[in-house]
Amino acid sequence: QIVSIDWVGEKNEAYYYFEFHPAVVLWLNEFRTYIDLNLRRKLTPFGKALHRFLCSQKSFKTFSKDWQVVLTAIGYEGRAAEANRKAKTQLALLVKLEFISSGSITGNGRSEPYNLNITF
Repeated sequence: QIVSIDWVGEKNEAYYYFEFHPAVVLWLNEFRTYIDLNLRRKLTPFGKALHRFLCSQKSFKTFSKDWQVVLTAIGYEGRAAEANRKAKTQLALLVKLEFISSGSITGNGRSEPYNLNITF
């Protein structure tokens, strides 16, 4: 049981008690996502989407993922090569703003698929 709910009271006044399973509490404590709004204001719309995605990956020291999977996750509908060009400037800005230590997109999009590589 993930959540148990109980209530005490009468029709006009009642109190509800929610109890979460310990595994859910651990998950909520360990895997939070914090978005720095001051940093976000300095990014383009594409950079904001990439930043939002990367915020949820910060529990890792390094992160590597197929670029097309990342583009699907952030809702980008254009060509991967175009997104690659947009991402390079935004990744450089995220490094400059000290959100990430390094960020790059490897591969050529033909014989080797694009791959996003991030170090936090």
